[in-house]
Amino acid sequence: MRRSGRKRQDDQAGVDLSPLIDCVFLLLIFFLVTTMFKKFEHQIPIRMPDITSSLAEASREDVFQVGMSAAGRFHLQDAVGARGVLLFQAPLPLDEVLAHLGSTRKRDDPLRLVVEKQTKFQDVIHALDAFQHAGFQDVDLRVTNRIAR
Repeated sequence: MRRSGRKRQDDQAGVDLSPLIDCVFLLLIFFLVTTMFKKFEHQIPIRMPDITSSLAEASREDVFQVGMSAAGRFHLQDAVGARGVLLFQAPLPLDEVLAHLGSTRKRDDPLRLVVEKQTKFQDVIHALDAFQHAGFQDVDLRVTNRIAR
């Protein structure tokens, strides 16, 4: 048998495209699924500060302050102590704090959540969500080293 000088078409080297097509379809499915899940995520509305926020604002005297300790306990505003230090009452559960605020404050009155800086971030978010679900929309957040009792 003689071999011809020409190479057969089967002997030529080539790239198999089927694994590449499989990878492309898997990526397509992955991106379709992840964009569908993104629609269901709950996003926390954050109001970013503007440039003028670094200037000293006149303090609002009508703001009622609620303290939150690092242990996740809540304290109602009590009085202003010596040297203007704000004092807080004994700790209360969150539902009692919300009940007290609901009976003594209007829903559109401003509130300030004063949080010790060692407090877990998730606890702060949980508290802000609870205030929002209770109907309080104007809630500020302030971080402090320690809550005075």
